[in-house]
Amino acid sequence: MSWICRRGHLRARAAGAMITAAASAAAVSQAAAQSLPQAATCTCPTSQEQGVYVPQQETVVREQTAFGQDQLDQLLAPIALYPDDLLAQILTASTYPLEVTAAARWSKEHPGVSGDLLDEAMLRQPWDASVKGLTAVPQVLAMMSEQLDWTEQLGEAFLAQQDAVTSTVQALRAKAAAAGTLRESKEIKVARVAAPADAAGNVTEYIQIESATPDYIRVPVYDPGVVYGAWSYPQRRPFFWRPPGYAYAGAVGFTAAVAVGSALWTRYDWRERRVWIDPGRYNRFNRTNYAVGTQLGWRYSVKHRGNAPYRHVSVTHEYVPSHRRPSFVSVPAGQ
Repeated sequence: MSWICRRGHLRARAAGAMITAAASAAAVSQAAAQSLPQAATCTCPTSQEQGVYVPQQETVVREQTAFGQDQLDQLLAPIALYPDDLLAQILTASTYPLEVTAAARWSKEHPGVSGDLLDEAMLRQPWDASVKGLTAVPQVLAMMSEQLDWTEQLGEAFLAQQDAVTSTVQALRAKAAAAGTLRESKEIKVARVAAPADAAGNVTEYIQIESATPDYIRVPVYDPGVVYGAWSYPQRRPFFWRPPGYAYAGAVGFTAAVAVGSALWTRYDWRERRVWIDPGRYNRFNRTNYAVGTQLGWRYSVKHRGNAPYRHVSVTHEYVPSHRRPSFVSVPAGQ
């Protein structure tokens, strides 16, 4: 099927996933709450009922061999100026697009649920823990659900090209800083941190962004086509999303503060170019008991992918058994 057609299928599967999730929540909620640290060996289930995409023999999807820099800039520009923990959790959650849709629907149907009540409610849901955590920031889930094609591509870029994703975020932040639109404020802290020198003596500097108020998040709102200066790819302009009815002055605005507590438990390690888990925060939100001080790296859990197909061929080859893979139609990168 064509890429346009497959988008429709993804949305159809999103609707079906919410029905399936409601029927199976009690059976799988305990496993879902502990899924991230236990996902080091991503064992594929053996049937469609267990959550693996099982295509028909004649299924054909468009192959994406690699995301070009123009695509990566377009994908990451809308979120590159978000605080590090929120950015990291968006990236990890985007690898599960159907669950993002289900969680966004739940958040819309349960406005105002927060704090301990939200933590308890999430224990009863079957979604991956990274998706559950984003229910503390419902406007972000709404954006990801409304921009579902973007979410799917973002997740595959993160799975297939994590080094490139990391470099792109840092390059975009540097552009915003040079343009004067990324700076410390009462909402965020911005710091430049130098990594240890490499063998040649070169020192790399990273830009970190943190919320100015612990356990609270104010989501940045900005036009990606403006804050980075002149946009290099007119044919690939990023989308500009803001909450309905939101108005702001200046290059970057912020939503009202929302209490996130321990819901955002990821940490982006710019030096190692990977996402780590904060065991203490993860334990509090998911009611688990991992040793505090243990270094836990985020790992992808294929069982939470559901029936959403993969577009990127390298991701397909890694996570889908060979006898279940769809046929591919090769197309030039960037189309």
